[in-house]
Amino acid sequence: MPHGREESEWNELIGVGYGILKCLAEGRERPISYTAFSAALADGMDEDPHPFTFPADRNAIGTLLADISKRGLQEHPGWLLSAMVTGKNSEQPGGGFYDLAKSLGMLSDGAGRDEQSVFFGKQLEGLWGAYSRRRSAAAR
Repeated sequence: MPHGREESEWNELIGVGYGILKCLAEGRERPISYTAFSAALADGMDEDPHPFTFPADRNAIGTLLADISKRGLQEHPGWLLSAMVTGKNSEQPGGGFYDLAKSLGMLSDGAGRDEQSVFFGKQLEGLWGAYSRRRSAAAR
């Protein structure tokens, strides 16, 4: 039971979250806040889920975003969909985003803020390109 949720609910959260972030990337939208992402998840679920609250569920959101990114990597290797969710004030992803990138060998272990910021920008550009191309091809 990931973060106190049944496996079936967790898998539904991954699917709904993946759809939300994929749609944002396809539309070349700016990232959304963690709060907006949580609200969109609740709106997209079949049943009223146990809501995410902050800061209590920060780890659960991080794990969920990592799982969504891992699913997205199957379709578009090299691009982390979790880049589409950022802090409301910082407009940067949380530390879990960079930890995932490091664990996947996409970012050096000693990356400082400047390198992380460049990486984040490249991730957004790559996501917009990869997902909007797919959308364009599907429309043909």
